[in-house]
Amino acid sequence: MCNFDCCALKTALDHRRVRLLAEKLLKEELANPPKILLTPPTLLYSYEQILAMAQFVVARSQVKPKFGIICGRLSSLAQMVDNPVIIDYAEIPGFPICTAPGNESKLYMGHISGAPVILMSGRFHPYEGIELFQCAVPVRMMKLCGIEYLITSCAAAAVDKSYNVGDVLLVKDHINIYGLMGHSALIGPNDARFGPKHKPMVNCYDRKLLARAIAVGESLGFQEDMHIGIYACMGGPAEGTAAEEQLLRRIGANAVGVGMVHEPSLDRDISTILQHTEYGKYVCTQLIGHIIYSIQFEGL
Repeated sequence: MCNFDCCALKTALDHRRVRLLAEKLLKEELANPPKILLTPPTLLYSYEQILAMAQFVVARSQVKPKFGIICGRLSSLAQMVDNPVIIDYAEIPGFPICTAPGNESKLYMGHISGAPVILMSGRFHPYEGIELFQCAVPVRMMKLCGIEYLITSCAAAAVDKSYNVGDVLLVKDHINIYGLMGHSALIGPNDARFGPKHKPMVNCYDRKLLARAIAVGESLGFQEDMHIGIYACMGGPAEGTAAEEQLLRRIGANAVGVGMVHEPSLDRDISTILQHTEYGKYVCTQLIGHIIYSIQFEGL
C-alpha cells in the first residue's frame, strides 16, 4: 500500500495512467469470467463419504450385519426381519434415491433366522438416469458395515424355454451386456481401500455359496422349481425384442433382466436368486431364510 509521499509525488498523468490500467484489467476480467471446474461424478462417492453412510446406519440401528441382502421387489423378505430398524434412503446422508416404481426405498436392519442382516428393499437401475457407480454404492456401504455375504434377488424373464413362470434360478454366472459396451461400476479413480479395481470375474458367484443354496433348496423340496444357470443383463426399461431373446439364447443365457450384474462386480461372495410370481416369491423367501440359517449356525 502506498503512503502519502508516494501519491504526492505522482502527477495527474500518472493518476490517469493508473486509472486506465485498472479499467483495462476490469474489462478483461469481465470478458473472461473465471472457469468453473465441475466435480467428476465418480468423485461424488469417496471412501470417506460411503464410510459415513455405513457409520450412520450402524449407529442408528445398533446392528453389525453379517449378511447383506438386496431385493428388488421381494418385499416379503423384508417382513422376515425380526425387530427391524427401518431407515428411508433419503435419511442416509448422500445415499442415492430410488425412483423405480414398486420399490420401497428402505433399509431394514435386524435379524433373519438369528443372523444380523442389512436388507435393501429397492435397488437402483441405470435406466433411472443414474450412473452405474451410483447403483453400486449400497454394496460398498454394506461392505463397510461389515457384511461377509451378499445375497441379491430380482425379477427376471426366462430365456430358456424349459423354464416355467414362477421358477427360481440360482445364478452360476452372468453375461454383462453393459460390460461388453464398456460400462462398469468400477469406472473412476482407484481407491485401494475399496479393493482391487481389476477384478477377475471367473468365480464371481461363489461356488461354495451356490452349492449350499442347491443343497438347501433340495432339502426344502424345491427341485422342480429351481434351476442353475446364466443370467444376462440388458439396459431396460423396455423389454428385449424377439431377436434379442434369440441372441441371448444362442450365447447361453437362461434368463434376462435389467439390473443386478453391477453388484457382484464389487464383491465375489454372492449367491444370487431370481424370482417371479407370488409362488416364486414364496420359494425365494424360504430359500434365502434357510440359506442364512444354514450358514449362520453350520458355517460354510
